[in-house]
Amino acid sequence: MRKRKQENRFYAKAAVVLIMMILPAGLLMYHAWCGYKDKMEILYVILERQSEGAEPIDIVTGLLKGQIEAEVSDAEQSLKQYGFHDSFENHYKKSLYLSWTVIAVVFCLLCAAFLTLLCWIDKRQKLMRKKELLWLQEQVTALRDSAADNRQNLCGGQYDNRQSMLESCDEDLGRLLMEFAALTDSIALFRQRAECEREATKVLVTDISHQLKTPVAALGTSFEILQSDSLDGAEYQEFLERCRIQILRLGELGSALVNISRMETGMIELRKEERKLFDTVLLAVNRIYPKAEEKGIEMELQAEEELHQIKVIHDSKWLCEAFLNVLENAVKYSAGSSKILIRMIRMTVYLRIEIEDEGIGIPRKEWNRIFQRFYRGEAREVQEESGSGVGLYLAREIVSRHGGTLAVTAPRHGKRGSCFVFQLPYLT
Repeated sequence: MRKRKQENRFYAKAAVVLIMMILPAGLLMYHAWCGYKDKMEILYVILERQSEGAEPIDIVTGLLKGQIEAEVSDAEQSLKQYGFHDSFENHYKKSLYLSWTVIAVVFCLLCAAFLTLLCWIDKRQKLMRKKELLWLQEQVTALRDSAADNRQNLCGGQYDNRQSMLESCDEDLGRLLMEFAALTDSIALFRQRAECEREATKVLVTDISHQLKTPVAALGTSFEILQSDSLDGAEYQEFLERCRIQILRLGELGSALVNISRMETGMIELRKEERKLFDTVLLAVNRIYPKAEEKGIEMELQAEEELHQIKVIHDSKWLCEAFLNVLENAVKYSAGSSKILIRMIRMTVYLRIEIEDEGIGIPRKEWNRIFQRFYRGEAREVQEESGSGVGLYLAREIVSRHGGTLAVTAPRHGKRGSCFVFQLPYLT
């Protein structure tokens, strides 16, 4: 049935081409016949007027000015009375036949050319349709195989072929191919996402087990010693303190894991509003200031007056948390009588916030690694301090979801320490 419809469509196109060629050819032949007829009528008028005694110049002038009109219905038959019969050599009639012959030959050649072109286009369309159906069959086979063993990537290496086919196929088949391509892409994307989540889960479980291993082992050892009877009062209190520290560390780790889980699963919804960024930075500074004052660390916030009013679309709570995580590290790893400088700078399209300390510093080789989940650095001072190693990871995630960046570099003053640089787009 479908093949018959395609043949009928081809015949309809061929008929249209023939009609479009016959009409101009017929018009040209009719125009040649009219010219021949006019010439015969003019010749007859000249003979008639000369027989009446008219001068040739008057006849020609009258014809040119339209004063004499040829009104003979069949001039060719009327000329026979003057001896111009069919056997007489008629140049104009020969020219008419020659014109008709040329028109007919040209018409036949053009028809042949157009029909050949139409056949070539139809054959090419059939070939392309066959390729499209073969491609569709391959996609169906790949989809079935993928559903069975989940090993093959449906879309790998086929985007270029698919694009060329979609551009050359008809509308209905093209729509079907686009819908099927979208389906295969979605399946491949879901599978890829599942594989990424599976790998991320493995890494997360490995990181969690590694982080839990140290405090749990320390707690187990401390409890075994506490159960012995060989401890005096001071030693007993010391191991109790160790247990308390490890329990606090487990609590920090648990809280950090909750935040990571909520952030990565999208449970944390950033409620961004148009707010002054200076107020958010000041809130973070005020929250960390008591700890800095307890260690004797000076904190200084440098921001020009005009920067106090610049607004940034952000979630004040979570962006404050990002600033606070960096400030807590600065206080934790800085000695007493040192200084922490918070500097706000207005750039062309973003605000730059620098948190510069005079602490233990971060080796250049660890500048990118410190933002990894659960990474705490290799320095002895870092290992001695409590921490979960997720503060900077969460800070970068929060800043990234605000369309900004967070990086670390060397401080400007050239001394030992670190400088964390926040960059956030602001409203102009």
